[in-house]
Amino acid sequence: MVLTGSLIQKALVFGTMAALVPTMALLPLASQKAQAQSSQRSAVQQLAKRPLNAGNTSSSGAVRGECPAGTKNLKALNPEKDPGHTTQANPTFWFYVPFGQNAPQSEASDIKVTSVQFELQDDTGNPVLTQPLQLALPDQAGIVKFTLPSTEKPLEVGKDYYWRFSIICDPNQPSANPSVTGWLTRIPASTQLNSRLKATPPQQQYLVYKENGLWFEYVTGLASNRTKDANAWGELVKLFDLQEFATAPVSELRPESGNN
Repeated sequence: MVLTGSLIQKALVFGTMAALVPTMALLPLASQKAQAQSSQRSAVQQLAKRPLNAGNTSSSGAVRGECPAGTKNLKALNPEKDPGHTTQANPTFWFYVPFGQNAPQSEASDIKVTSVQFELQDDTGNPVLTQPLQLALPDQAGIVKFTLPSTEKPLEVGKDYYWRFSIICDPNQPSANPSVTGWLTRIPASTQLNSRLKATPPQQQYLVYKENGLWFEYVTGLASNRTKDANAWGELVKLFDLQEFATAPVSELRPESGNN
C-alpha cells in the first residue's frame, strides 16, 4: 500500500499519539515523584547559595473552627521549595504554633485545646509510627521543636517520608484542624561531610550542615547556639515572619501525660 502525503501525516500523528498513551497514563504516579526528586536535588545544591524561599509546607495551617484566635497561622519552619534532607535517624522538626494551652478558648465551644499530633508515613502511604504521636501543646504561642522518639522506628537511608503536624482543635473532625505537611528524605552522610564536621568545633557545625543543604540539622544546631549567633537566628526566624520570637524561649514538645 502506498501512503499519500496526507495519509503519512495522519499515520505519524497517530503513531505519536499511540506512543504517548502509556506515558501519559503513568504521569500521575511516576512522573510526579521523578519531577519532585529532580527538584529536590536542584534545590539542595542551591540551599547555601541563595536566600531561602521560606513559608509553610502546606497552606492548610490556618486557624479556624474550634481553635482559639491566633495572630498568625501554624507554620513549619521549612523552606517551601527546598528539600527536606537529613542524615539523622531521629531528626528534629521545627514549628510555630499560634497559641498555647493558656490561650482564650472559643466562646462557642467548651473544648479546651491541649494537644498537637504528629503523623509519619513512608512513600507508599504506610504508617511508620506505632500510632500518631499526641504531644502536649505549650503554654504560650511560639517556636517549638519535636524530635522523633528513639522508641519509634528510625528513618531508613534512601527512603522518602511524608509527615503531618496538626493542632487538635476538633477531635471529631480532623479535616477542620490546622495542619502543615511535608516530605523528608534520609540521606547518607558523605565522607566529606564527616571530615568537615570532625574538623569543625561543635558550636559551629551548623554552618557545615547549611553548606551541605541539611536544613533539619542546620536549624537544630543554630537554635542551640542562638544566643551566640543571635543575628543568624534572627534572620532565620524573620524568613518565616516570626521576628518577634527571635529572643523568646523555644519549647520542646513532649507526649501528653498518660501517653508514651
